[in-house]
Amino acid sequence: MPNLHPILLAQLPVPQLAPQECTGNLPLAGATLIVHAHSSGGAPELQPRMVDQSLQSRAGDAAMVERLAASGSSCVGFTCAVWNVERTAWIARRLRERAPNVKILLGGPEIAVDAPVVLDTQPCFDWAIEGEGEGAVAAMLAGASPDSIDGVLLPGGLRASGRVAAASTTTLSSIHDPFISGLVRPEADGVMFAEFLRGCKYRCSFCHYHQGRAGASRAERPRKQIAEIFAWARAHGLAEIGLLDPSLEQRDDFAGFLDFIASVNTSSIGIFCELRADFVDDTLAAKLHAAGVRTVETGLQSVSAEALRASHRSVHLERFRVGAEALLDRGITMRTDVMAGLPGDSPEGLTRTLEFVAENGLVPHMQLFRTQVLPGTTLRTEASALGVRYDEGPPYLVRSTPTWDEDDLDGCFARSEDLLDTSFAPEERPVLAERSSQAAATTRYHDAGVAWHYWFDLDHSDGVRAAGAELFDEAAAAVTLHLRTSAPAAHTAPARNLVERFIAANPFCALSVVVELPPHAPLDILDELDAACEANQHGSYVTRMFPTAATIRPLRRVFAMLPSAKHRGTNREWLDRVRDVAEVIWSLPCDTAESALRSAAHIRMGGWDYVFLDIPSGALGADVEAFCIALAKTCRCADSLLLPGLQLHWAMVRVAEALP
Repeated sequence: MPNLHPILLAQLPVPQLAPQECTGNLPLAGATLIVHAHSSGGAPELQPRMVDQSLQSRAGDAAMVERLAASGSSCVGFTCAVWNVERTAWIARRLRERAPNVKILLGGPEIAVDAPVVLDTQPCFDWAIEGEGEGAVAAMLAGASPDSIDGVLLPGGLRASGRVAAASTTTLSSIHDPFISGLVRPEADGVMFAEFLRGCKYRCSFCHYHQGRAGASRAERPRKQIAEIFAWARAHGLAEIGLLDPSLEQRDDFAGFLDFIASVNTSSIGIFCELRADFVDDTLAAKLHAAGVRTVETGLQSVSAEALRASHRSVHLERFRVGAEALLDRGITMRTDVMAGLPGDSPEGLTRTLEFVAENGLVPHMQLFRTQVLPGTTLRTEASALGVRYDEGPPYLVRSTPTWDEDDLDGCFARSEDLLDTSFAPEERPVLAERSSQAAATTRYHDAGVAWHYWFDLDHSDGVRAAGAELFDEAAAAVTLHLRTSAPAAHTAPARNLVERFIAANPFCALSVVVELPPHAPLDILDELDAACEANQHGSYVTRMFPTAATIRPLRRVFAMLPSAKHRGTNREWLDRVRDVAEVIWSLPCDTAESALRSAAHIRMGGWDYVFLDIPSGALGADVEAFCIALAKTCRCADSLLLPGLQLHWAMVRVAEALP
């Protein structure tokens, strides 16, 4: 058997669109494997290790390859999900180039015998684990060859011989608890996640989760451990516990379980959970609230009986109304999921579903998704018989069905937004550091050491030289590249080359290119940067999943920063030409927080431009949140962003068109 000790585990995040504080990438899968391995015994030096949590979330593609190669680990394991599998495969291949002897282990919800990453004719891995990983990894650590372990897949979709069983856990007691054990730490949002039950009795055709366990078997966490998790969260002042349990109501003693949670959640920590609203009545809504549940995600998906039947799913609409009303009356937020493109549904069916959502007051937190034909799902097996066409690569979006043509699906987000007068697209404001007095500077995350902001003054020869030498091998997963030039025509080719170098080193990372240029300057530099982003635009999860995002290319964005003092004198035709290829930021210098608020009161830029309130370091004082609230009220803007955690001292405001 090859030497697999120690296994180094990593989990890449949902793609970011701009630099931000760490949230949403708690590496629980890898941590759970480690906790289970510890509980199974064995020498400490042979136990799996995990890449630093901040580095997993922060590092760009090139930096991640370099850090993994430098670790000296003989085996690197990645948790694969639909949002990170393409990037994971790219990093795994580059890692093998840097360290040819390293073995690659894949696991996570993306792994199935029909997954493209498994079937790839140029595989990026040695072994992949389908379903739960604790038993398979424990068997490897005990000396079994991965090629012999049940549940292990080999390149090309071949199954291992299965001579060694990898039993599913019958209780979750062996994985107690990644947070308490110190393997995972809460992020900036103060949220921890916990798994109290594993296994799902439902058989929705578009979901792979229920196929991870034989039959309808489930594993539960002992109540003593649940009490310890709440005690730990309380002691650490956490804001919320997110439950990973699928459909909380499927417990045999649901009401009694809620009473138990209420008894241990003595500080009323907010709970987020998944729940079917049509199983809720007034009594259960009261118990949910008493337990601390403040947000539920509920899968309505569709009101079409044909679509639900084809999805092997049922929803009792009248009971759903009753449950929704009961939850809302208790002040519990409902995130209602709706799916466009389900087989058996139609544009007219989606309209009826949206009307149902509106009638029941669920629009503010509704989530619209285009149906995905995920690896391992029944829908993928039945797709041909159902006449479903879908993208072969992640995120496997439905292209058409007998009742949905491609144009209808491509336009369903925009039509739904018009119908409900809302937006489903994420929007990330550009994020900049303070202007540097140097010709070139980088700003790094203090918790991971990778650079999220690059500044080059191209009017200075030192800035030009630094830009020409930059390799972006220490870049973060989302980067702002800030360029200043008073002579853009002279710097057009070097600027494009700089962007192309970034994308070559970090093809899956987000890039915001901000160019400071004088009004009425030639626009060749913006044209070339736009072309570079277009030519190198990777078909990423973000690009495909959010067709109504603020820009056509949310992963690669070009901005023109213009002086606000010149706004009135700027030629409208020239400005429209700028907006054809770039988003506009008006720079508004402010000496103090008070002057920023006074200036904001007079912002009337028009269009959907940004305003950059350039405030000196420390001028905002301690109460940054109060400033943001006052700013939003003062300029009546759509929103504002200020991230002091990144050592920023400015606010970026998105100004709505035709402000009064």
